[in-house]
Formats: sequence, structure tokens, C-alpha cells
Amino acid sequence: FFGSVLSVILIKAIRKDIAIYNDPSGDTDGEDDETEWKLVHGDVFRPPTHCPMLLAVLVGTGAQIVVVVLCTLLLGLTNFLNPVQKGQAL
Repeated sequence: FFGSVLSVILIKAIRKDIAIYNDPSGDTDGEDDETEWKLVHGDVFRPPTHCPMLLAVLVGTGAQIVVVVLCTLLLGLTNFLNPVQKGQAL
């Protein structure tokens, strides 16, 4: 059921986008968005100047560690994880 609802919504959106792009009347409503994106895309995809790979690794690893620690603390505070009964969360 969910898949069919999602498919209908996606098909409607794609048909609308295709109709806008194929419109021969020359309406300029869509051109403003594309022009603004062209002005910004250079800044969005510009890599950092100092150690770009190191920055990406540290941000990704740090975010994962923070999420795991917060989830563990939250589960510990709610007594879902009990160190006396090992394996109960499984």
C-alpha cells in the first residue's frame, strides 16, 4: 500500500517537472531557480582548502561517535540497558 501511494506521488511530481521542462511557450518561471543555482553551485561544491579528506573523516567519525554515545546514555537512563542482564536488548 505504501509503495503504491509513494509511486503515485512520485509519478505526479515527475510528470509535472517534465511538463515544465518541455513547455515550448518560453515561460521564464523556472529559469530564475536555475540561474540562482548556477551562481551558488561553485561555493556549495568547493572542497576545503586545508586537508579536505581529514576534515571529512573527522566530521563523519565524530558524528557517529556522538550519536552512539547519546543513544547509549539515553537507553541507560531509561533502564532499557541493564548491565546485570547481558544480552537483554537483543
